[in-house]
This record gives sequence, structure tokens and C-alpha cells, in this order.
Amino acid sequence: MKKTFKLLLSAAILFSATLTANAQLLKKENFSVPDPMHFGVRGGVNFNTFTHYETYAFPTAGVALDYQLTPTAPIFIGTGLSYVNYVLADGRELDEYQSTLHIPVTLSYHINVAPHLFINPFAGFFGAYYLHTTFDKSLNYGFRIGCGMNFKRLTFDVAYDAGLASHKQWESEGLKSSTVFLTVGFNFVGKR
Repeated sequence: MKKTFKLLLSAAILFSATLTANAQLLKKENFSVPDPMHFGVRGGVNFNTFTHYETYAFPTAGVALDYQLTPTAPIFIGTGLSYVNYVLADGRELDEYQSTLHIPVTLSYHINVAPHLFINPFAGFFGAYYLHTTFDKSLNYGFRIGCGMNFKRLTFDVAYDAGLASHKQWESEGLKSSTVFLTVGFNFVGKR
């Protein structure tokens, strides 16, 4: 829990430090605030593991939406829906695939670093529903932290999800998920 608290505290410090830096950038010519809403598709790869198990890579795909909370600052609330696969594998014949619907909710701050180019650190939470599972529970939840880069309608994101739900399967107890996402996307609505 200490590690999670330190991670969130670091994200909050980074987030607040960018507020003053972005205020200076917005005064320059050719720099702008992004459109107040963005909606598009995302696809990429996730690298996931559970406590004491190996890490595997799987494709992921979904949709994303973010909306500006206030017209005076580029602070956005974001969410989406993704299809994510997990696997429990430790070299035995009992390897199990877990499929989930993943819903994150994050706050992000969009920093304009060049014309039409934004960097947006974000932090928040996620919830996941297991469509197919042999776990004792069908829900997962936890913290999400990451950073994105947006150029016009294109997006590139890196995110880390730390699962807090403790699952039980086979002889293993206390299984918690840990996932890194690398995604590319295109916004049909809204551009930078």
C-alpha cells in the first residue's frame, strides 16, 4: 500500500508542476487549447502478469472518450471500454486465459508543447469485468497511471494498471494483476 501511495503522490506532484509550466506555454503564439471533447478508437498491446506468474503480451482494442472539465484549464476526465486478455501461466499444464472488459476513469492535464502536439499525464482508477474466468471473483479494480501524446487526431499512450482485487485460483491465493498498456489511436471527434 505504501508503494501505491508513493506512486499516487508522485503523480499528483507531477500534475501540479505542469499547471504552471503550461500557463507559460499557452501565452506563446501558435499554441492552443485542445477541443473540449475527444472520442475515438484505440488499439495496441498489453503486457500483463499476476502475482508469482510470468508476463505475457496480448493485443487490446477499444474506444476512448475524454471531456474537458473547465474551459479555463486543459483538465480532462477520460474513460473508455477495452477488451483485454490475461493469462495465468507458470510452466504447468494449467495455463488459464482470462478475458475482461476494462473501464478506466482518469484525470489528465493536456500540455501544449508544439502546434497541434500535446503531452497529457494522467492518473485514476480502472474496473474490469471478467467475461471468462476460473477465479473466485469476476471483478477486478485498481489504480491507473500513465502519459499520452496527441498529434492532431492521432494518440499514443503508455499506461500502468495496478490491480487491487485479490483473486484465488488453484492452490494460489492473493493473485493481483499488473498490466502495462501501449496503445495507438485515432479520434473521430475532436483534435488537438
